Amino acid sequence: MLPLIWQPEAGEDWRTILDFISDQSPQGARTLQALLTQSLERVSVYPHLYREGRVAGTREALFHPNYFYVYRVQSECIEILSVIHARREYPPS
Repeated sequence: MLPLIWQPEAGEDWRTILDFISDQSPQGARTLQALLTQSLERVSVYPHLYREGRVAGTREALFHPNYFYVYRVQSECIEILSVIHARREYPPS
């Protein structure tokens, strides 16, 4: 199992998403948090489980139909680089 390291930008992305959703539906925010947690647990055990990313050297995990996170597998850890709404342009041009 590899430890997960959140980059500051990814943490900010995630907090923004959760704040927005919890304003609309606190239960929805809890459900989304649970889905992310389950996905992160899987990726820490199976780092190459999810597809190769659109940016070289990254991978992408869709943990909800509307959200995915971008991560990089390192020898000692997994870096969480960003959490993105599926409708957002990624990678940015």
